[in-house]
Amino acid sequence: MKRYILVIIATIMLASCASNQVGLEKHTGFTELPFPSNAFKSGQIVEIYSNPRKVEITFQSDIPWDQATTSEGWNISSAETSTIRATLATEISKILKGKYEFASTENIQVDFTNTKTTVVAKNTIYTAIKAGLKDNSDLVDLIATYMDDGTHFDVITTTLSANVSFTLVDASKNAVEIDSEVIQKLNSDFNIDFNQSDGSKKVISGSNLVIGIHTDPKLIRLLMKKHSK
Repeated sequence: MKRYILVIIATIMLASCASNQVGLEKHTGFTELPFPSNAFKSGQIVEIYSNPRKVEITFQSDIPWDQATTSEGWNISSAETSTIRATLATEISKILKGKYEFASTENIQVDFTNTKTTVVAKNTIYTAIKAGLKDNSDLVDLIATYMDDGTHFDVITTTLSANVSFTLVDASKNAVEIDSEVIQKLNSDFNIDFNQSDGSKKVISGSNLVIGIHTDPKLIRLLMKKHSK
């Protein structure tokens, strides 16, 4: 049986456009994702929308894990992650308010630690995607048609990830224990993987969540040109 595309639709609003780069994007060059995600990785073809700005994963190439190189990321300040932290706190508060009435955005403290960059060589990505598209002529035709109609596709080459944690505090600024059912709902709604940190019910964390991506639009043009021959 032919191996068809693994289509992951992970709709995430992107940060402000490049002409107005601020915070994380200005400091690192990565396109900032307002909500951390387990979904993004190098070698994916992604469709970029401008209004509203979001990204959908269209194709996942088969790249062995040992082809990725991970290194320590930037020392990102709280000011540079203010936008993504505020968005994350807002979305978390919407779910927590179902159980904790005081769970306003201001009462949720978000932290980023242990930032890392993961990159795969472009020639490796090119070879993997080319092989994956070989038996996916329908997908190739679809991408080519969409591109002719003005749709913007990119290929992710590098990701910026971090350990993300949050705590909920009450009116007295005391940390509150978070119910496991609330964590499950958060993970289900956002396709993410938060857990109680080291057995603590007051600190909820997720490891190696992607907060930014680098893309290369030239790769997709080269691939489509190759498969159009």
